[in-house]
Amino acid sequence: MKKILVTILLIICCACSAYSREIENNLKSTEQEDDASAQITTGIYKIHLGMSVTEISKIYIIEKAEDFTVVLYRKFGFGDPEKKEQFNKELNLEYYKISEDLSENIANIRLKALKGLVYEIAIYYKPEYTKSMSWEIFTHQAIQKYGQPIIINAVLTNNDYIFQWSDGITELIIRKNGQLNKEKMVFSVKDYHVFYTHIPTRDDIQLKLKRFDTAEAAPGIEKPSF
Repeated sequence: MKKILVTILLIICCACSAYSREIENNLKSTEQEDDASAQITTGIYKIHLGMSVTEISKIYIIEKAEDFTVVLYRKFGFGDPEKKEQFNKELNLEYYKISEDLSENIANIRLKALKGLVYEIAIYYKPEYTKSMSWEIFTHQAIQKYGQPIIINAVLTNNDYIFQWSDGITELIIRKNGQLNKEKMVFSVKDYHVFYTHIPTRDDIQLKLKRFDTAEAAPGIEKPSF
């Protein structure tokens, strides 16, 4: 009788051990799937981070554009536009705009490139499209794919409301831009913007710019690696 009980206990222990291993393996598999699904897509509309400007010019008609920061400096009379332009030149930072052969909902696409490689893609949607498309539907696909975003509510300061996702290498931002009424009680949305950014390149450029602002000499920067 004792031998039978010992045998039964051994069988139960082995079964429990095997079940535990199966659960552990399933959890690891789920974690790997979650990690894979968390990776941010690197672009949209046939344009991806790391593509060369030459490659994109074979798909779209692109034109050189002015650095939007420089435009703001000159428009509002702050900052040093000439110094920023010098920085761009020394690092081979260039800005481009696509306005033709786009979806009817898109006003334009803007690109930032370092040494000929795109590190930021910005899609600007038309105001009339924004009026016809709710924020919930516009952001639904990204939430389904990447999960709940970081929310940045800058309505009171920059007239922006932002959803942000990041996998450490690529950042996706979906932004609605608008204006508060005089009473600051109602936020009227004007348009939607979507940004894809290569984080290491963006951060490296920002660090170089900070040093340049103090040393007035832009240190060298390597060609980005995607």
